[in-house]
Amino acid sequence: MSSTTTSNNASKSYIEENEENEEFHQNPIGYHRSSFVPRQISFSQRQATLGEIILVLLPYFILLVDIFIFFLLRGFKLT
Repeated sequence: MSSTTTSNNASKSYIEENEENEEFHQNPIGYHRSSFVPRQISFSQRQATLGEIILVLLPYFILLVDIFIFFLLRGFKLT
C-alpha cells in the first residue's frame, strides 16, 4: 500500500516539475521561482510494534539492572 502511495507522490512531483519547466521555457524572463518556498515532504507514520518498542527501551532496562547489581554487590552502602 505504501509503495503505491510513494509512486503516486513521485509521479505527482515529476509532473509538477515538468509543468514548471514548461512554464520556464515558455516565459524565461518573467518566471522567477523563489528558493525559499519549501516543498512539501510527506513522512508516513504508523503505529510502533511491540518489538520496536522493546528494542528502543531494552538498553535502558539493562542499564537499570546493571546499576541495581552494582549496588547489590556493594551491599547498598553509599559511603
